[in-house]
Amino acid sequence: MHNDNSNRHVITLGLVLALLLALWLRLPFIGAGMPYFYDEDEAHHFNRTVEMVKKGEFNPNYFHKPSLHFYLRMPVVAVAFLWTVRNGQIRSVQDIQTRDPYGLGGYAFTASHPGIVKWNRALSVAFSLGLVLLAFLITKELLACEGAALLAALGTAVSPELIENAAVIGVDMPMALLCLLAVYLALKLYRSFSVKLLVLTGLVCGLAVSAKYNALPIMFLPLLVLLLLRRFAFTELLLAITVPVLGFLVGSPFTLLSLPLFLDQFAYEIWHYGVSGHEGHSAEPGWPQALFYLKWLSWSGIGLGACALSVFGVLALLARDFKKALLFLFFPCAFILLMISQKANFTRNLLVFIPFCGVFCGAGAALISGLPRRSVFLRNLLLLILA
Repeated sequence: MHNDNSNRHVITLGLVLALLLALWLRLPFIGAGMPYFYDEDEAHHFNRTVEMVKKGEFNPNYFHKPSLHFYLRMPVVAVAFLWTVRNGQIRSVQDIQTRDPYGLGGYAFTASHPGIVKWNRALSVAFSLGLVLLAFLITKELLACEGAALLAALGTAVSPELIENAAVIGVDMPMALLCLLAVYLALKLYRSFSVKLLVLTGLVCGLAVSAKYNALPIMFLPLLVLLLLRRFAFTELLLAITVPVLGFLVGSPFTLLSLPLFLDQFAYEIWHYGVSGHEGHSAEPGWPQALFYLKWLSWSGIGLGACALSVFGVLALLARDFKKALLFLFFPCAFILLMISQKANFTRNLLVFIPFCGVFCGAGAALISGLPRRSVFLRNLLLLILA
């Protein structure tokens, strides 16, 4: 019992250190470039959110991205404004400049009050830290191995792409956080089913899509749980299908009230990604697109060694509990297939995939540590690849 408590304390300390390391690596990006925006999308999302606060308007009148992340950031803008007032830097919310006739789309690319931008970037960093924690919890749920879970958290904490994009004001961090939370809840639902947990899982799935349309495959996760459990009660099936849709509408309610605009702008995104592509960010769907993302993942996403270890991790998960592994692998696999079937490619779209790779690495490390002694050469070779 004493050893169990000691091990638990060591793992808890390791997780806290991993979170602190992740925070330390991400903090410099909160103020990077200020007072200038060097990312067009970030400037657009920040200024649009501020304008919604200035007007008291909850209809974004914009559906190229779903609405949830605007609603998550509006309270932060309000608090940051009051903090800026307390520091004597502003008096009225109308003083926050969001427009510039020379800016792209008419938006300002110089922040009139950088402190308000930093508060919103800090929220993105908080979402990013949540990815580290959820990578730990998911691995622990899958493997019941806290050492592997700690490695998954550490891998997520030090991913160069996650570090670089952690503070960006945009949709990717909240979408990634909600997708991982949905997968974690689905695993718990599979282990211990309840209608309440089914509803909660469905709501989170819908909210994930309400953060970014690309998360669409996550909507089928509650239904997959029921199929794997062989539960075919009409009420449960109805909840698995309808609650994710309700979750999406909770996060983006004006998609119904502004239906023509929503349909036109959502159709543009389908056309943009699947038909026209994007100048400088395009590849042919299929193998060329898959090779593009694999190169990115093995170089700056998680690294070549971690990619190799991930293969062992996937095999280890499938061998341990096939159905549970299938439930876990469904979203990342469906998401990758969706992305490589598109013509446009933006590497930020795959940020959500990196924590899953962290889980794969944790499972791969657990597999290596369990090799018999006669396989010591193979074990040392694999550990060398990991290093």
